[in-house]
Amino acid sequence: MRDETQPFVVASGLTIVGDVDAAGALRVEGSVRGRVFVRGTLTVAPGAVVEGFIQALDIEVFGRLSGVIRAETEVRLHPDGEVTGDVEAPRVRFVKADRASIPPAAAAPSPPTVRPPAPPPSPPPPPEPQPEELALPPSRSGHAPGVLPAWPPQGLPRTPPVWAPRSGRPASAPPPPPPAPPARERPEEPDAGPPTPPSITGGQRQIVVRRR
Repeated sequence: MRDETQPFVVASGLTIVGDVDAAGALRVEGSVRGRVFVRGTLTVAPGAVVEGFIQALDIEVFGRLSGVIRAETEVRLHPDGEVTGDVEAPRVRFVKADRASIPPAAAAPSPPTVRPPAPPPSPPPPPEPQPEELALPPSRSGHAPGVLPAWPPQGLPRTPPVWAPRSGRPASAPPPPPPAPPARERPEEPDAGPPTPPSITGGQRQIVVRRR
């Protein structure tokens, strides 16, 4: 019986075109072109070529691997290994990466970007209120409603009216000036008569002056 720990081997010089389904590990030393499903470790030996859709538990690359590569755990790229295509794996490990080559398209998938839900659209603004038009009945003078007739009416002067006071004086005459106050008469002073001559008493001269 076959040992379960021993991998399936595609020997050197052997080419398989089609689907390969391995229940355990698989080591490819020749070439495989098609769909490859491995429930264990897929090993691409130095000088081996595997092309197509490859899915395995984990993958070790010493040779050349191209196509769509999917690994459940990791992809290990050894020296002189070459990977061409899209690689989907939780982890890609480079063994002596200075000698290994990998194209930009071969990388671990980034986590999906979760976009927040878009906010609901804002309600439209309410319409602006429009002024209401009032329907006025036609005036008795025959003018349209809401339109004032021309001023002055026909047959009247264009000068504005002058309001007259309650007195009987015509409105156009200017008001009379106020009466001047009566002149105040100066009272007459009584006649003092002729001046009194000076009197001589005791040889002294006395002058008496009366103020008027």
